Amino acid sequence: MGGEPERTPGGSEVFRHKEMPVWPPPISTGDPALIEAIQQHIEKHLGPTEQVIHEVVSPFVHIDVHVVRPAPSRPYSTLVTSGMSERPMKTPPDKPAPSRVELVMCLPADWNFEELTKSNAPGAWPLNVLKMTARLPHALETWLGEGHTIPNDESGTPYHPDTNMCCALLAQSATTEEPFHKLRLDDHTEVHFLGLWFITKEEMDYKLKHGSEALMERLVFNNQSELLVRNRSPSLTSIVIPEDLFGDSFASRPAGINARWNDLFSCWNILTYPTLALFVLGTALTTAGAFAPSVKVSQFLVGFGILALVASIGIGLVAWRVLKHTRIIFKHGALVPGLVVDDKQGLLVATLVNMSHSGSQPWYVVKVQIQGIPPNPAQLLATGAQVPTVCTFQRAKPGSAPEEMGRWAEVDVRVAHSANSDPKVIDALMKRFKTDEWDELRRALDQVPKPIQPGTYPVNLTASKQSGPPPLPIPPPLPEPPKR
Repeated sequence: MGGEPERTPGGSEVFRHKEMPVWPPPISTGDPALIEAIQQHIEKHLGPTEQVIHEVVSPFVHIDVHVVRPAPSRPYSTLVTSGMSERPMKTPPDKPAPSRVELVMCLPADWNFEELTKSNAPGAWPLNVLKMTARLPHALETWLGEGHTIPNDESGTPYHPDTNMCCALLAQSATTEEPFHKLRLDDHTEVHFLGLWFITKEEMDYKLKHGSEALMERLVFNNQSELLVRNRSPSLTSIVIPEDLFGDSFASRPAGINARWNDLFSCWNILTYPTLALFVLGTALTTAGAFAPSVKVSQFLVGFGILALVASIGIGLVAWRVLKHTRIIFKHGALVPGLVVDDKQGLLVATLVNMSHSGSQPWYVVKVQIQGIPPNPAQLLATGAQVPTVCTFQRAKPGSAPEEMGRWAEVDVRVAHSANSDPKVIDALMKRFKTDEWDELRRALDQVPKPIQPGTYPVNLTASKQSGPPPLPIPPPLPEPPKR
């Protein structure tokens, strides 16, 4: 076929297949050497296979499924295909995608395996989807790779009435370690193992609109993997990225900032410095204990050294999660202009945001918030400086008043410098703003009580543009949320 390929709004290429190119299909008896190599690979990295689900009749390729039952280190069943890589897929010459792939899927420990192997039983649908997906590229003479989705149907119908999963997503396996992801058979042949992740209709629609990378960041942040959860909420709401002031999409102007680790470490030194200090202290104490002149002194030093190391690991894990969360925020949060309103007692930055959502009446507020950013940029951001900021929002709690349900309950503002202080990056962000946005922010600031203090201040934008009588009285500022 000629012409440009069909693409989703998120940029993913759409493949549509109406019928099998080859019929009747060739029957495969399998490749014993390949099956044995995959079996050994599984047992080396995942554990002993308790069961192999064999095929009787195998069109195109012979798909067996190896089952590793739950163990203390992996408290769920792991299913791995062998046979999808029996033949290379027809990968495009311009894409560096592997042509030989096998699939990994995990099921809860209490899954009914008697039903799993009966194709029409209520609990058989995960295995049916796994085998169908493994056979699909060979039956339709196409290819599958990371980021590809295979829906149950275009309308997003769940696979079974007892689940809200409706689509299979191929992605890097999250339940296995990197050495398992590739198996080299010989000098010219390598098999790649991809996870088969089940996703909801909302996640499928989000992927079509924003792309697989954006969806994967949300899935990973919410600790999803190829381990099936029969029913769960869509993993799209932990990081709320709403309409920004001058747009009407889920994130009409995402910041797209690639956060630099050195800037994040400087900004979050309340976590990173104690982690490093405790690690160095623990290492020093345990080393000194090893050479102590007496047993008691040795035990004392080693004991406190181990405590310091354990504490450093604990704080380090918290820091890692916070930093990962922060990177996602700066990548997908709403880009909004900000003004430095005070640089004397901490960096005080003001932004103008629309707190309404879901098509409700606009409700504008000026959010004034103290910022924590690396020392060097802080010296350059004097009062009156224009800065790019990234905003994320929190929804109102269930049971709130009707007018509150149509508004964001809280907005968090972060200066872009705290994620990436590169002058070229900051300059590129500043060029994305319009002059009208800065003028609107300054007019809104005129309505904020002086001296300006941290808080959330509702403003009347219509009144700020009119001359003549003074604007209506401004409601008092909303209370700041409690610090955690």
